[in-house]
Parts: sequence; C-alpha cells; structure tokens
Amino acid sequence: MNKNNKPVVLVILSGWGVAPVSESNIISQANLPNWQKLIKNYPIMTLLPVNHEPEILSYKFTASELANYSLGTGCEKMQILSTVNKSIKDENFFTNRNLLATLENVKNNHSSLHLIGLLGEGKMNASQNHLYAILETAVKLGIKDRVYIHAILDGEDSPNQNALSYLKDLDNKLTELKVGKIVSLSGRYYAMDRNYNWDRTKIAYQSIVEGESNETFKNPIEFLEKKYAEGKKDYDLTPSVLETKKVLENNDSVVFFNFRPDYIRQLVQSVAIPGFAKFKRQQKNNLAILSLVECGKNIPVASIFTDVIDNQSLSKVISDAGLRQVKIAESFKYPHVTYFFNGLTESPQKNEKWELIPSLHTLDLLSLPELNSYEIAKVATKIIDKEACDFMVVNFAGADVFARCGNEEVLLQSCHEIDKCLGDILDYTLIKDGTLFVVSDGGNAEQMININTDDKNIKTTNNPLPFVVANTDLLGLAGSSGDPLEGDLSLIKPMGTLADVAPTILKFLGLEKPDFMSGHSLF
Repeated sequence: MNKNNKPVVLVILSGWGVAPVSESNIISQANLPNWQKLIKNYPIMTLLPVNHEPEILSYKFTASELANYSLGTGCEKMQILSTVNKSIKDENFFTNRNLLATLENVKNNHSSLHLIGLLGEGKMNASQNHLYAILETAVKLGIKDRVYIHAILDGEDSPNQNALSYLKDLDNKLTELKVGKIVSLSGRYYAMDRNYNWDRTKIAYQSIVEGESNETFKNPIEFLEKKYAEGKKDYDLTPSVLETKKVLENNDSVVFFNFRPDYIRQLVQSVAIPGFAKFKRQQKNNLAILSLVECGKNIPVASIFTDVIDNQSLSKVISDAGLRQVKIAESFKYPHVTYFFNGLTESPQKNEKWELIPSLHTLDLLSLPELNSYEIAKVATKIIDKEACDFMVVNFAGADVFARCGNEEVLLQSCHEIDKCLGDILDYTLIKDGTLFVVSDGGNAEQMININTDDKNIKTTNNPLPFVVANTDLLGLAGSSGDPLEGDLSLIKPMGTLADVAPTILKFLGLEKPDFMSGHSLF
C-alpha cells in the first residue's frame, strides 16, 4: 500500500458509533447517501473505542480527548498516568529533587504548603493517590503543620455527586498521616476552565489564594452533604472556604497535583505568572510553585516530571518527513484535533497549519443542526483542490453535540448535513487521486436510549467505531472483516483499536511506523 496516494485525508465523525439498527440508532435512521456509498463500495471495518479494557475504564464511558490522543499518536492510552504511578511504586517519587526542594522551602521559611488539584480516580486529570504520595513525602520530611488542601470537585470524569466519597477518603488519609487540613472546595467549572473564561478562574483564585468566598464551612464533609441535599452538583459547586481562612502568604509553597496540564493551566497561570493581567489579584512574593507535569513553556513553574509528555505523534512523523499538513475543526472539537491529536503539543509542527472554524454563537443551538459544517467542508475542499497539503484532519462535531442535547429530530438533520459535507470531501479527494479515511472518536448518536434503564442516553457510549478507507484502488474491495450484511456494521467483529489508525495512515503515506506507536497497520 505504499502507493503514496496524496492527499491523505482523515475525517473524524464525533458521536458516530456502531450499534444494531433500531429507532434509537439515529445513524441508522438518518438519510446518509454518501455514508452508505462508502460502506457499500470501500473497505469498512469496526474498531474498539479507547478504554475498552475493564481495568482502564474511566467511569464506564470513553473520552473523546483520549480517543483523539490515541488516533494521533498510535498509542492506546496516555503514558502520563502509568509513569507517575510507576514512580510512586518504585519510590523514586519520594526522592524527586524538585518536590523535595519545594517542601524544604516550607521548612526553611516556616511557611505553609498548599496542595491544589482534582479529587477522585477519574484517571483523566488527576489521581488522589498522587496527592497522598505528596502528603507522605511531606510527613517524611517532618512537615505536618500548615499543610492545606484545596480540593477541586469533578462531576465530569466521575459521577456528579461522587466527591463526597473522595472527600471522606481524603479525610481518613489526613487522620492516618496526622497531617493537613481541607481549606477550600471548588467545582471544576471554576477551577479547571480551559476556554479562557477568566471570570470563572478568578472566582476559584479568590477562594484558593485569597480565601474570599460567600460560601464558608466548618467541616467540608458536612458542608458538601448539605449542598447535595440542596441539589448542588460537584461540577459547578461554588468555590467555598474554611471559616478560619488559610490564604497563600509570601514564601509559601504550592503544588498542583493534576497530571493533565490543559485543564489546570489557567489556574496555574493566575498563581504563577508575575505580570498576570487577566484579572486583578493580590501579588504574592517568593512562592515556591511546583506542578506534577509541565504546564507550558512560558509558565515559570518547576515540575516533578519534566519528560513525561514527549509530544511524539503521527503529526511529528509527518512533519519530520517534510510533508505538509492541516487540521480543521470548529470550536467544539478544535483542541481534540490539535492539542490531543498531536500528542499534547501546544503548537503546530513544522509545515503544519491549524484552521479554527468558530462555532456559531446562538442561544438556540437546536436551530443550527449543521453547526458550521459547511464552512469546514469549504475550507477543506479548497485546500485539497489547491493541492496545498499532504495530510489533513477534519472533524465534524454535530452528531456528538446534538446527541448530547437529546433532541433526536435535530440530530437526524445534523447527521444528514454532515453526510453532505462528507460527500464533498470524498469527491475532491478522489479527484486528486488521494485517500480518504473516515473514523469516529466515540459513539453517541447510535444509541440514544440506555439499553439497561430505557432512559434517554446523552453520554458517550462504549460501542465499536467505524473505520473506512477509500481510494480508486480500493473500490469494490471488502475490509478485513468482510462486507457487512445489508450494511449493518454491528454484525462485523472489531478488527483493531483507534491506535491502529495512525500506523495505517503512515503506510498509505509510505512512511515507517516509529517504535513509540503501539498500534499496527490494518492493511
């Protein structure tokens, strides 16, 4: 398959999973002539979604961020979590130079230690065991007084009233170690915004750093129990502080223990950057600030792990080969096809361009089933027509967005509009003797009813995902699983995972698969 059919185009259909034909399977009910043409005429197979192994499931559902990471790196899971866990198991964590220096600062200045991060075992952003390892290191150094935990509550990677159990577990650990006190609580809506809603970050900052909040508590567990009784959720819990405020002071040490940098970055910036100007704040001097992993090149913060994110990806391999590439998506999925697809890389590779198509702003999203799909297709086909790239990634978000809204009528229309755009991209790619890959980063629209409860399902499913490859040489050929009976993809056995997509693309580009990719070519 080393024909080097160019351009090579990867279209990612978010929310487009595989399930038996039914009324709740909107993909099977929608008018999709171009999708049906692909299934009928070109090799089609299904893939397992990310986190299909029981031991690495994250609250039962897959995550599109991890899916795009897997698509773009050829790796089944991020290496960050396993690297940190191994370091703790091997006890290298407890002798980390930067961690010890940050803790010694507390002893040398008779100051306080503030630990900030997400509670829980969602395994998408943070692990509570990492917090415990930091606490154990502090105890070993004789630091027991003035250790303050600023807990961020989840509600996204874990169920939305699960923080209470995590808080109780933390409280038990603090009692066991005879160290620390929980001094603030904040929903991730405020403390972990990554979309530049600085007004939210400001509210979290004021509670964590300045101890300012309209909500106070004596006992964090009793406080959260009361909030649950009032119907409040973890995700958007208003930042709240201990009645006897424990604010950040000059010479204090601060450790952010999230292992995923993008969601915690804005809060880190607000604490760490000297000339920070997104909102007015009290300047704290001589803070010793540490993060679990690097948060960004321009953020003056040391990290416990400096080489966990090596940014190896399909995009880097393509760039190193001197090829041109472009990523196109609207705002809903822009980080997924850029930052995550590129292996957590903050900026484009050499000869790579990122095209952000702004999502249309409207109070009535349901009135726009097409979202900005036509603009995405217009930009993509123009680039293909001009032969301006060798590799392209395009995302269409509509099936995922409207499945989450739960409106089946609008979802039907959205899938139809996406199908039109898919047909345009297919036509332009084949005219240029190129190869089109179509895959999904997670199911949703194919199962609008939860089969266990009969309730409406608006979350990502764990169903198989479609993968089709089209070029002039493959016309009429079947996939490795054979042709699906009457086009029903649920009848064919999955032949791989999302990690196999990147090695497959490299084979069609005539490039060697690098050692870091765990996936394998499906052709």
